[in-house]
Amino acid sequence: MEAKPWHAAERPGRELRATLTLADRGAAGRLEAIAAAVEAGGAPVRWNEEMAGVRRFHTDDPVGNRVEIQQA
Repeated sequence: MEAKPWHAAERPGRELRATLTLADRGAAGRLEAIAAAVEAGGAPVRWNEEMAGVRRFHTDDPVGNRVEIQQA
């Protein structure tokens, strides 16, 4: 059986998302450097500042699922 990636659109009514957390708050500019690398690779970067004190951005994987990357 061949595994194939699924897409959020194949599961109606559910928002699928992966969250990656950077544990080291002391690494100044680390999140920004990751965002720059994501953009350089051609993926969108959408900064989100809805949670006070949490630096994070969202991007999309190659099949359209949202990926959130944040500092702890």
